[in-house]
Amino acid sequence: PNPVTDRASISFDLAESSDIEMFVYGVDGRLIEAFQEQRVGAGAARQIEFDASNYSLGQYIIQLRVGDNWTSAKFVVTR
Repeated sequence: PNPVTDRASISFDLAESSDIEMFVYGVDGRLIEAFQEQRVGAGAARQIEFDASNYSLGQYIIQLRVGDNWTSAKFVVTR
């Protein structure tokens, strides 16, 4: 989701029902926000939206856990 101004969304596909968690970190490793774990059913593409309007300008890292799989990506907040 680059660049992000106010709202962003992360899309992913699920082959089977999975627990989902998402964390946003500053590039210094400080946890900025954690999104509550939820059980999501299998099927079509899924999406998590989040509000970045209260984030300071700069780079962040999103870490997404889907079941036992982790992935991460960088994003930049601009205005």
